[in-house]
Amino acid sequence: MYDLVDSWVTFNEPHIFTMLTYMCGSWPGNNPDFLEIATSTLPMGVFHRALHWMAVAHSKAYDYIHGKMLVFLLFLKKKSYEFLSLAHLNSFQLLFCSSLKKPLVGVAHHVSFMRPYGLFDIGAVTISNSLTIFPYIDSICEKLDFIGINYYGQVRELKVKIAIRSQILINNIAFSRISMLESDSRNQEAVCGAGLKLVETDEYSESGRGVYPDGLYRVLLMFHERYKHLKVPFIVTENGVSDETDVIRRPYLIEHLLALYAAMLKVFVPETL
Repeated sequence: MYDLVDSWVTFNEPHIFTMLTYMCGSWPGNNPDFLEIATSTLPMGVFHRALHWMAVAHSKAYDYIHGKMLVFLLFLKKKSYEFLSLAHLNSFQLLFCSSLKKPLVGVAHHVSFMRPYGLFDIGAVTISNSLTIFPYIDSICEKLDFIGINYYGQVRELKVKIAIRSQILINNIAFSRISMLESDSRNQEAVCGAGLKLVETDEYSESGRGVYPDGLYRVLLMFHERYKHLKVPFIVTENGVSDETDVIRRPYLIEHLLALYAAMLKVFVPETL
């Protein structure tokens, strides 16, 4: 498959999998008891242990994929000596081997943007962010060829509200949008107490995720500042909106592309797709 696949994702949203499987029991694979749930986020809790072994698995997969590519190239070189005349050998190796790109190995990491609804909710947001945004990527950052970011805006809520949005004209928004991104505070997920707050002025998709394109811009800036020393590209591996009526899909896509473009202009995020 090395001549067909040039980008590999070892894990998709590892901390989401860990939470819903080993902490909540919502996904198959584990049925946590009360003690596991109560101690899950402690240093030796199931959350950190599961992510640790997923980091080990990623590192082994990274070495395996890159090692297999080298073995594959050596195999082709050996076979070319057996079946090709010397006159055609150099041409074959140059043409075929140059067409095989070095495999890129990374992960698809889920990131959402949250803000505290009130003063007493700052702690909950801080703890949540400290567990989910950077720790897993930090643990594997030396073995990443790219960082995939899954961004939808907000986490699922039980209540759903659809706001009718006006059409967006690119010519009127493209330049003003860049300056708005750093100061706009609308459509962020609000944490209140032990759950989420449905804010009347915010906008939500049909699946209950808050729509917040500015969060993508801010997330890209955060990841650039933290991992720019790695000099690896960022790839938006997942983004979209649940909208059966297609009322908000078009402006949703346009605003998120503008957020992506604004981040590229701001810090020249390398090869952002």
